[in-house]
Amino acid sequence: MGTEEDVIEALTKLAAENEGLTVEEYKRKLQDEQLLEEYKRSRVTEEAQKAKAQHLAEIKNRFPDVEAQSIEQLPNYEKYRKLMMTNLFSPSEAFEMVYDKTKSNKAQGEYERQKALNESKEHLRSINPKTVVGALKPIPKSEYEVYRRVFPNLSEKDLVKKYWDSKKL
Repeated sequence: MGTEEDVIEALTKLAAENEGLTVEEYKRKLQDEQLLEEYKRSRVTEEAQKAKAQHLAEIKNRFPDVEAQSIEQLPNYEKYRKLMMTNLFSPSEAFEMVYDKTKSNKAQGEYERQKALNESKEHLRSINPKTVVGALKPIPKSEYEVYRRVFPNLSEKDLVKKYWDSKKL
């Protein structure tokens, strides 16, 4: 029996013959394919980094108190990532869904104002949620305020649909 190198050389020669190439041509072809794969991987990584930088810039533009230097450093990054994977939200919308606004003094006042406004309109909501949203279950009260704040222009039906679509992970 030959050594492992002899076996590899014999297999390389056989593969080259099957493709109608010399051993050297076959080895060059393999190297070219490897270089092409490495290039493709680097391009995908580069595009992903570019998209992450754009997402972070959008989030920082809307939330100036965010101090993260990379998207992975965002507070509640895993929840943010899951929301982004649904393709239902923009980066700033997804971040707002998971961002703990109570940490931001500036945002706290806006949050309290919007909460009071939402509560003042409680009497306008239907008593029977099925008449408003069809067969979908209503949004839990703790999450409703967040969704209403992030999507103030959505109808009640669309808001409930967006909520339940985001939970189908």
